[in-house]
Amino acid sequence: MKIFKRRMGQSATEYLMTYGWAILAIVVVAGVLWNMGLFGGGSCGNSVTGFAGTQVSVKDYALTDAGALSLNLRNAAGENIELTSLTVDAGAITQGASDWNVSTAGAVVTGTAGPVGTAGACYSYDLAIGYTLDGISHTARGIINGAFE
Repeated sequence: MKIFKRRMGQSATEYLMTYGWAILAIVVVAGVLWNMGLFGGGSCGNSVTGFAGTQVSVKDYALTDAGALSLNLRNAAGENIELTSLTVDAGAITQGASDWNVSTAGAVVTGTAGPVGTAGACYSYDLAIGYTLDGISHTARGIINGAFE
């Protein structure tokens, strides 16, 4: 009878370990999907992707429901960069009051974008930043995600 009890204990432990690993895998997958925004959740996380390896990148940004765009740009070139174009989802941004030159300390650039929406609604737009460095034209591309302000 003692042998039977030991086998039942081992069987129960194996059962719990098998299902424990399965539950852990399900929790990890659900966490990854939630973090990617698959479940909606009603909140739009502000994120910027795609500017890795370029001389100019977006540090922070805001897009209003009327289409006013503000970009806080980071300059990694080591010298001043002159912006030649800004495009959001293939729509050109008209220049605002700010200067479109980005010093080595960075700069805040403003303009009016084509996309408009409802305050609080989520968006995901392709952003292209055209700039000139040492007389050569470059384009940095990325995606901005967030909610209209």
